[in-house]
Amino acid sequence: MNKFSGGIPPEIGSMQNFSMLHLGVNEFAGTLPSEIGKMQLVVLNISQNRISGEIPSQIGNIKCLLNL
Repeated sequence: MNKFSGGIPPEIGSMQNFSMLHLGVNEFAGTLPSEIGKMQLVVLNISQNRISGEIPSQIGNIKCLLNL
């Protein structure tokens, strides 16, 4: 468990070589940036944070996403 906090920066979308992104069990807050939809993820774990708002529709652009 980490205690990372603040928002998830939109620049995360430029990390296109990641297939797994585990951000769970932190203290991230705010909305999920739509730029995550640019990533080629298979797994996206954002559980147990304080993320609010709607899931961006751009998440649907991640064709290989198996686990959200």
